[in-house]
Amino acid sequence: MARRVCVALLLATLVLTAGCAMNTHVVGAGAQEWQDQSERQWYVAFGLAQLNKVDTAAMAAGLEDYEIKTEQTFVDAVLGILTGGIITARTVTVTK
Repeated sequence: MARRVCVALLLATLVLTAGCAMNTHVVGAGAQEWQDQSERQWYVAFGLAQLNKVDTAAMAAGLEDYEIKTEQTFVDAVLGILTGGIITARTVTVTK
């Protein structure tokens, strides 16, 4: 019984912390207008090979002050689970 509770708590912790893999990069003075643009970046072979490129400079539209946030969202985690980790994704958001 105690073993089941420990496993359940471990699984709940893993599910709740799936979206915690996040990096934020501030360029210049950071975001000024709070307009977001997001794209999904895809990987294959358990994250070893990148399938597409996300051009954050183009997403920023030539601005000098913006913020880039890369994270694995809940949706990204579910996509990875459904494909068995063979295809994974992360979300790249540029805030102007």
